[in-house]
Amino acid sequence: MFKITVEVKEKIVTDATHNKIMRQMMFEAAVKYKERTFPKLFEDIPATRTGGTYGYKARRKKYQRRKEKEKGHRKPFVFDGRFARDLIASTRIKATPNKWTLRGRFSGRGLKGSQQAQFKRELSAVSPAEIQDIIRWMRKRYVELANRPENQRQRTHR
Repeated sequence: MFKITVEVKEKIVTDATHNKIMRQMMFEAAVKYKERTFPKLFEDIPATRTGGTYGYKARRKKYQRRKEKEKGHRKPFVFDGRFARDLIASTRIKATPNKWTLRGRFSGRGLKGSQQAQFKRELSAVSPAEIQDIIRWMRKRYVELANRPENQRQRTHR
């Protein structure tokens, strides 16, 4: 989880419009994350290897050998691919002006309490570079949305 703060320097939008813009922007950021970043968690790339930027812990050697022999790969969270496919397909987005969450079906069958917590931590991993990309995109998107005529504060003529 990461935190993004927004500092509004000019009051060109009302508080209600600001909340509307933030909700829309949070939803779009979540969609972008779900489509681009989330599937990377299931790929065999340097970030997902032990000691990589996602912070995955090493799996048992016996498990890794068996997976390599039976399935021919070392992808994290993927034995036969069903878990990754089901989790990505079942993930739903909820966005508010303050945060967005992704919720998916995760049974954690066969995992003990600490293993389940580690699994959830690893599934919610985001690298610092990805956080910076999201922040840059959100800043740019906020300015775009705030500068639209329908979102700007309406002046009353007296």
